[in-house]
Amino acid sequence: MSPPKDTKENRIQEALKANEADPGLSLRKLSQMFQIRKSTLHNRISQTSTPRKAAHESQQLLSKAEEVALTSWIKKWDNYGFPTRRRHVYQMVQSLLRDRDCSDQVGEHWLNRFLGRHPDLDSRVGRCLDKERALATDLDSFKKHFDRFYHVRCRFHVRDEDT
Repeated sequence: MSPPKDTKENRIQEALKANEADPGLSLRKLSQMFQIRKSTLHNRISQTSTPRKAAHESQQLLSKAEEVALTSWIKKWDNYGFPTRRRHVYQMVQSLLRDRDCSDQVGEHWLNRFLGRHPDLDSRVGRCLDKERALATDLDSFKKHFDRFYHVRCRFHVRDEDT
């Protein structure tokens, strides 16, 4: 397991712990030790500001519990071998909102922001094929590919059990 990243939020939390352990330390000293602006540290200690992740939770479309349910649903379907498509995620969010009798609509960029908050899901939510890629998947192109593969195998004397 890799050590936690040295993010600003981690430095702020360490500074707050240091302040609790030794209240005699000045804000100036703490801000120098942890490379944080003194005003940021003052606001956190006086609780006039909140961490960035928690600051806009009330403005998010789904509650924290709904986001947890959505992430577990995506992971469950991925474990079953069915990658979730973007439209399926949108439909599930609409269903969650309907269950809550909420008239809000899912915005165009909502899923990108959701995946930004949950980077572990980015590879589990599939995107549609480009039109060019979809058109390139015809029987003749597959046949040509496997013919070339067969000729290369014969040319280099590659046995079936080695492929």
